[in-house]
Amino acid sequence: MTIKNNSVVSSVKRIVRLVNVDSLTLSVNNTNIKCKVGCYSCCKRWIEISVAEAIIIRNELVNSGKWDYVKLKCTEYADVSKNSNETSWFLMNLPCVLLDMSNATCCAYSVRPPQCSLHFVTSDSSVCHPWKYCSEKPDVIDSSSLVMKFVGEFTHAVGESVLSFRSHIPVALLIADRISSYDIDNSHSYTKIMNDVINGSK
Repeated sequence: MTIKNNSVVSSVKRIVRLVNVDSLTLSVNNTNIKCKVGCYSCCKRWIEISVAEAIIIRNELVNSGKWDYVKLKCTEYADVSKNSNETSWFLMNLPCVLLDMSNATCCAYSVRPPQCSLHFVTSDSSVCHPWKYCSEKPDVIDSSSLVMKFVGEFTHAVGESVLSFRSHIPVALLIADRISSYDIDNSHSYTKIMNDVINGSK
């Protein structure tokens, strides 16, 4: 990675951590929130993240020694991901690749995507289960202003560079892994890597 792109990724990491502070404030100020440790029904939603966010999450997993485990799941899910959409993925009831099923926690909790950290419900958490969602929808807390705050700060930091390209978490993490394996310094190289991953090239 180049110094410039490391600077951009560092800026996004700072923004993501600030979102986590907003998330904590939101949860503390709302006593009706039913979300709790061990509840992971919402961890089966279709979440898209940017290349920059994926690099941050991958680096966190490498540092914690969990990347090999998560990468294996990303590889297993890749083809299904590429042929799915938000609805079909949710109904397949597949857990997020970042979810550690041994203890029902996120492997990258401190840098988890804002779509996760800002998602809270005031209804019973059982309603969040994909197979119940069709008959009864959970009461989700409106965090749109915080989401828009993140989007604004992210756009300011990243602009329209290839680091802003968004894809489903398993694919995004594989792109981040491929990028982190090379010393590259131009958009063409990033774009080729992303296309290779999306099209299944080695």
